[in-house]
Amino acid sequence: MVKTTYSFLTLAALCAAGAALTSCDDSDAVRDEGKTPRIDFVRITDPEAADSLITAAAMGQQIVLMGEHLGDVREIYFNDIKALLNPTLITSYSIIVDVPSQIPGDVTNLITLVTSQGNRATHDFSVTVPAPSVTDISCEYAKPGETITLTGNYFIDPVVYFPGVAEAATVVSSDMTSIRVEVPQGVEEGPVVVESIYGRGRTKFNFMDTNGLLTNFDDGYEQPWGRGTIASEGGISGNYLLFESPMMSAWGWSDSLMWGYWAYAPGAHGNSPIAQGELNSLALKFEANIETWIDCPMLIWFQPWNPNGNISPDDPLAQCHWKPYIKNGIKQDAATGGWVTVTIPLTEFRYDKEESVNNLSLGDIANYTDLNIMFFGACDDPGPMKVMLDNFRIVNIR
Repeated sequence: MVKTTYSFLTLAALCAAGAALTSCDDSDAVRDEGKTPRIDFVRITDPEAADSLITAAAMGQQIVLMGEHLGDVREIYFNDIKALLNPTLITSYSIIVDVPSQIPGDVTNLITLVTSQGNRATHDFSVTVPAPSVTDISCEYAKPGETITLTGNYFIDPVVYFPGVAEAATVVSSDMTSIRVEVPQGVEEGPVVVESIYGRGRTKFNFMDTNGLLTNFDDGYEQPWGRGTIASEGGISGNYLLFESPMMSAWGWSDSLMWGYWAYAPGAHGNSPIAQGELNSLALKFEANIETWIDCPMLIWFQPWNPNGNISPDDPLAQCHWKPYIKNGIKQDAATGGWVTVTIPLTEFRYDKEESVNNLSLGDIANYTDLNIMFFGACDDPGPMKVMLDNFRIVNIR
């Protein structure tokens, strides 16, 4: 955004014109009908920065057009993209408008005004397109040769680079908000980078992320409960946790559908917090491969170290109830068709066992040493279940 600071006289005029930023009435449109509008300058909407006049703005940014005979303006174009107008934000002297978020096809670097009588006026103004932004990867542990989806925005003729690989990856397909790309050979842990003609953006998280890793079920893993099943066939990265049942049941307690993790320092069980940081900035991540799962939630909860070893979903601790089988309010098979990455913000840990309470909070995550999982709860549509989970980690998502 380009800023220009004007003289005292210009600023005084701007302040006077700013008083006109009130909703339009019929007299504004009638008074300006048949006249050619004119933009004198453009500024941002913040009253504290009224002296900051601009000649460019980002897509989606709200700006103020200041000038004369604007009351009868019916259409505004930024380049060749039509903006959405709110009649209550149009006066004879000002128009508040959002810069369109669509990429222009014809870059003219002009704002064009059109009145009800077809009178037109233009003003030099540029729309800046942001660099690509990657917010999600369908599977952060995908193997070389597999195709994954990157989700984000501003993917314009994107070029994708994976950590540890100098050459660009093969893009299978893309649109403005998603890219299907093949994971290259030789990929290492690190951020994924997407480039376009407007710049480059990188993920805030790592591909094959080991930051905040609790367990991958490989490196010296101990099964503290002796429950659940550890398997490896068809895994995403070695061993994984397997939950399987021929028929789920409502409130059915089964040792094979439970698992617990303990974070501890060698020789000092329970001394290590499971994570540290601001609750609003953290999420529990893991990879999941769901072959079938129709009903019955997966309860997830953290627990402070308990020297008696008592673990129960009845404890008054904030839980997350993961229900991927509910999509758009409808229950259906949660089958993923392969391994995917799951992200659950820690702010989602707010339920009790029966979901009669939904406003609980974990508080300080550093107070917890254990992670517990149990398939348990209401089940209206009993059916078989097979779920594979791996690479539990707590990561920063801000």
